[in-house]
Amino acid sequence: MHLHGHQFHVVAMEALYRSVTLEEIKTRNENGNIRKNLDTAVAKDTVTVPARGYTVLRFRANNPGYWFFHCHLTKHVDLGMAMVLQVGGESDMAPLPKHVRTCSTGNIPVQDALFI
Repeated sequence: MHLHGHQFHVVAMEALYRSVTLEEIKTRNENGNIRKNLDTAVAKDTVTVPARGYTVLRFRANNPGYWFFHCHLTKHVDLGMAMVLQVGGESDMAPLPKHVRTCSTGNIPVQDALFI
């Protein structure tokens, strides 16, 4: 998984060698069964998630913008292993440079732009 615009700390990772649900991981965490390294965790922008396992990340959301977090395998992105994180509110975002074409400057209706 790769996060644009930030670095994160890998605080836990484990291969479980069996199918597991999100609820099971949450329960393991609530019961203290996920050991986390909060002191010397490695800072990265890309990490491999073990097959049939999990990775726990921590990052400071201090760079306002819309940032893509995704798997680099196209098939995985197609299956939903991608999301956009909004960091900050609209007032925190830097304005676009004047030379950047937006939907409105290209005379593309916003509702149509969602399907391009």
